[in-house]
Amino acid sequence: MNYVTFGSDAGTTVDGAFGLNAQALANYGGESVKRTHDAALYLIKTFYNTAPHRMYHIGGSKGGHESLVAAQRYGNDYDGIVAYYPANQNQAMVLSWLRMWNAAYSSREGALNPAKQALVKTRVLEACDGLDGVKDGIVSNNAACEAKFSIANLRCSGGGDTGDTCLSDAQIKTLMTAATPMKFALPLTNGVTSIGPYPVFQGADVAGTLFDPVGTEGARTAYFNSFNPVVKYFIEQNPNGTSVGFDYRTWQPRVMQLSRLLDATDPNLDTFQKRGGKLLLVQGTTDMLVPPAQTTMYYKQVAARYGESVKSFVRYYVQPGFGHANGTFALQWDSLTALDVWVESGQAPINPVVKDGNAATKGRTRPLCEYPQFPKYTGIDDADSASSFVCVDD
Repeated sequence: MNYVTFGSDAGTTVDGAFGLNAQALANYGGESVKRTHDAALYLIKTFYNTAPHRMYHIGGSKGGHESLVAAQRYGNDYDGIVAYYPANQNQAMVLSWLRMWNAAYSSREGALNPAKQALVKTRVLEACDGLDGVKDGIVSNNAACEAKFSIANLRCSGGGDTGDTCLSDAQIKTLMTAATPMKFALPLTNGVTSIGPYPVFQGADVAGTLFDPVGTEGARTAYFNSFNPVVKYFIEQNPNGTSVGFDYRTWQPRVMQLSRLLDATDPNLDTFQKRGGKLLLVQGTTDMLVPPAQTTMYYKQVAARYGESVKSFVRYYVQPGFGHANGTFALQWDSLTALDVWVESGQAPINPVVKDGNAATKGRTRPLCEYPQFPKYTGIDDADSASSFVCVDD
């Protein structure tokens, strides 16, 4: 089978300054998906003297947002779509990152140094790693983990910061902020009222560029570098603006306007469904940029709209230990072939075998379980082989 691939940067720039241009912002919000598709289709027809037999869209993060834009707004254009950890709640994510950053760095007392970041993950794994039947560095049974792990057990005596073997009250507050859904003063587009929680107590890495200060400005973390341009150029539309001290409630009308323009949260997939389109959603449990609860919320809204028929065209898979394109389990899966088989033969992927791409554990496999199931070790044979696991509900 032959393929032609195409893609686009939507005409954007890394610094976010394109947000000052209304058309560029509309392109970023999803119009580029249609423009790129139509231009590519014209070129393909011109060069090959025929139209493609099938059209597929695959993307992750912002690309996953575009995948859902394709399904929601341009359903007639695609036969199949794969959306990995889709950043479909643009405004909600930005505001939640700002909220976490404020908890950690508004006074600096809530920030966790690398040793404390590692401490949290270590203690979570000690409590929860074996709840799926095997200790492999991955928390798979998140429901049981939530009931078993308590961050209060890491509190420093007296609540102050007395060293790297415990957490101060301010640091616990930072983690609890991340682990608690953010609720909005008014609903965003399509009735979205909250985002989160983030999986800080399910084995996620709270280290690296997510919380560590980077560069010469001190507490300018990757979160800051992601939300600050949005606040300046998208919301305030002021190149000299800043997110320091920013209160989204003051800008509620603009936030709502941007939510309508940028978010891809519409559960109405009627056009895509009637075309016979197929959608694969894939999310990792330890994603600290796109919280798993966000993708799960969207899937539940779609499932509520379509009832039992949702299985005929949407499948949602969750991989424990997988973060934002990385993680303790670095997911590798030929989703294009799986999608093509589903579109052509009607056979949806059922617990497909996926590989871990990490060097230290390269070659281990797991079944990719459909939500709400997770892989549980049977206690028999090789714990690095997918054949030794079954997908269970609890």
